[in-house]
Amino acid sequence: MELGEFIKRVRLQKGWMVKDLAEKCGLSASQISRIENGHSTEPRLENLRAIARALDVPEEVLLSKTRINDYIHDQEKKENKRKEFDEEIVVDAYEILEMLKPFTKKDQLELVQAIKWMIRGRKLNYRPKD
Repeated sequence: MELGEFIKRVRLQKGWMVKDLAEKCGLSASQISRIENGHSTEPRLENLRAIARALDVPEEVLLSKTRINDYIHDQEKKENKRKEFDEEIVVDAYEILEMLKPFTKKDQLELVQAIKWMIRGRKLNYRPKD
């Protein structure tokens, strides 16, 4: 069942007209009508929350019926990928530190300066793969 169909079904079960739901959630009747009829396929999150409160249904129920849930899932995947990337960088940095140990202090400083120069100059284009 689509989001609009679900909202309409719950609204009708409560015996409400479109304007009744609109008043209870602070939206216009035309906004509710567009959502129910599928003309607003990706309503704003705050509007969905207001509708959920007015209908007395958990937000998650409405979110699961929209692409917002997919968006949230994608954002979580990106965050997890970023964390993996950060962890990989830390491991690489420690490996570099270990590689510098046999060098003299002067050579270590020169190598560190060279690495900083490459990073600042964006000569090093190291990005996680999507």
